[in-house]
Amino acid sequence: MRDGEYFNRKPLLLWDMAGTLLAYDRGSIALLPGIERQLRELRGNYRLFVTTGDYADSARQWLAETGLLPCFDEVFGDLYLPVGKPYGRVVAAGNADPRHCLAIGDRLPGDLPGDTAEIVTILINQTGFTTDAADVTTLIEELRGAGESFLDGFCDLYAAAEAAGDAGNGSTADHRLGSVGKLRYLIGWYEHEQFEAPRPLIVLGS
Repeated sequence: MRDGEYFNRKPLLLWDMAGTLLAYDRGSIALLPGIERQLRELRGNYRLFVTTGDYADSARQWLAETGLLPCFDEVFGDLYLPVGKPYGRVVAAGNADPRHCLAIGDRLPGDLPGDTAEIVTILINQTGFTTDAADVTTLIEELRGAGESFLDGFCDLYAAAEAAGDAGNGSTADHRLGSVGKLRYLIGWYEHEQFEAPRPLIVLGS
């Protein structure tokens, strides 16, 4: 496919399930606050894939029981790499350009792209299952508005962000503090010995 043809397809959002969309709360399943409404709104401008380490059939069952399954175009399960997830394989299956794809997860480094350095990752729920889905949508739209692709937007937001102190979790090799209104985030490049190139990472709510 020629590069220009990617622009005729909706950008792709890759959502982890356990701990990101859904979490266990005292024996019951809790949804990310506001997620149903936000997913319905996002579907107008994006393709939505679930990308989980759980089996695909089990994931579809959980999503169906919580009413979220109709919000997603595809469910990809059993996604494991020694570090990260094989998002590149998923993106290829979706006939997408990785620069126009965004991953949302809750585990570092488990939810980073292990097989491509071009996909931006947003990490949420780092201090508990409290992130509001509206904040995720705000950051998604900020990235899209800042550049022609998610990766371009990331680079622009990184350039505009302020130097930050020690993050305390080793999450980025070179991180900065950014904000959208009252929404604050850490933005930078995550390095790992098994990655040939650093990964663009945003930690929301830091």
